[in-house]
Amino acid sequence: MDNAGVSTVPLSPEVTRLTDAQRRQVAAQVSWTLAAYPQVSRVRFTVGGTSVAIPGAAEDDTVSTGLFTSMSPLISSDLPTMKVLRRGVLGQVSDQSGTFTPLRGLLGADSGGESPVGVAVEPSGGFWAVVDSSRQNLLSWQEGARVTRQLASGTGLLRPQVSTDGTCWTVSVQGDSSRFIAVGSSRGRLQIRADELATRRVVAFSVSPDLARVAVVLQDRGDRVLAMLRIRPTTGGAPGVVVDGLREYHLQGSDSGLTLIDDVGWISATELMVVARATADSPGAPYQIALDGSDGMAVGPLSGVNIVSLSTLPRSDGINVLALTDGGQVLRFEDRYRWRTVADQVTGMGICI
Repeated sequence: MDNAGVSTVPLSPEVTRLTDAQRRQVAAQVSWTLAAYPQVSRVRFTVGGTSVAIPGAAEDDTVSTGLFTSMSPLISSDLPTMKVLRRGVLGQVSDQSGTFTPLRGLLGADSGGESPVGVAVEPSGGFWAVVDSSRQNLLSWQEGARVTRQLASGTGLLRPQVSTDGTCWTVSVQGDSSRFIAVGSSRGRLQIRADELATRRVVAFSVSPDLARVAVVLQDRGDRVLAMLRIRPTTGGAPGVVVDGLREYHLQGSDSGLTLIDDVGWISATELMVVARATADSPGAPYQIALDGSDGMAVGPLSGVNIVSLSTLPRSDGINVLALTDGGQVLRFEDRYRWRTVADQVTGMGICI
């Protein structure tokens, strides 16, 4: 081990004939062992003194001992809490057994009204943001409560999001015009100016964990493109924010599967995951991309499913993502190309710690 905390591990020549996935498994198994030594922070694998290419390695061919956390055979304390809307009832899904347990209260075990069409849970699980079946009302609800609280109203409201500061966001869409609606934790309406969306139709959005940007999916006739806007405070006058600097990302140049974008969610402060498809009739698949729209990378599943939406929980290391198929199955991300079915008959989902 050198002074920088890098441990070099020599391997036999057979490793060069392994697939990318197999090399990642070898690297993961060695890294789990070396992670027990606090003086080791990174690992370099070599064959005959030459570095071995490990998918996900840094430019110097080293990998962090925490890179393969999601592949660990041990149960991680970082596993998210999965909550879903199943048959019109909000409940929690056990990660290990897949058992669905209804939440207490109006939208859970006591549900008897109309099922919401859009749901999101606050990152720590404190409350829900809900769009009702008419898509005209943004509501909040806490587990156990027998009533919901109206936060705002609009037209064609999109699936909401609760940002890291507890603000509930949605988008009101009428024809080819869209506007943001955001309500703070004290139920105060946030004044948002987003002039560039006045003539654009938003079909999905996601606010970044640092509240500095918002990723949107724009519908333009037959196209659905990913775009990014910045969020900045207003200067002078009433307090609020300006959402501007619209920049469209045309991603199909790196992968034909990225031609049409359906959904987007932040997985870290600098990376997003999108649902994309090659044509309108192609199945949707998840892709991991960088903040600037570069480095589009397919993360599976490879075949047999049609992903329609995502729920993400940004974190500094690893990836927390749930994916919903057109058949109502919920898949949880475990590693690149490895997703596990955890629930079925689902129409909406949320993910929290």
